[in-house]
Amino acid sequence: MPLEWNADELATLHSMWRAGETGTTIAARLGTSRSAVLGKISRIGLMRGKRAPRPVRRKPPRSTKPKFPFLKRKPPPKPSGPVHFAQLAEHHCRWIPGEPHTQMYCGATKISGSSYCAAHTHRAWARTAAKATAA
Repeated sequence: MPLEWNADELATLHSMWRAGETGTTIAARLGTSRSAVLGKISRIGLMRGKRAPRPVRRKPPRSTKPKFPFLKRKPPPKPSGPVHFAQLAEHHCRWIPGEPHTQMYCGATKISGSSYCAAHTHRAWARTAAKATAA
């Protein structure tokens, strides 16, 4: 089909589109491609009936929970004393309070889901929380 549409082709396009024919059917009738038909329909702004309004997409509300809930509370007091690696049990905090070569660990009871007690969990995650709130 040439680049320009003649009056007969445009009349056929209009009538077939408004009758509910598909772009493929119209293209076969006019001897052109479906893309050419749909492009012309788009350029001249043909519509079928009334367009249904698009639903408004709304973002889900932000969570009111704090991202790092343990940082909102005051950190608990420091644990009583360190535990040597040989006495380290499953429930002990794995924070190394001094030099690693001493093989001493915090030893306080660790909180659920962490390797550290509450005080050391607070200390370990303080920088991450500060970066998250700054962003």
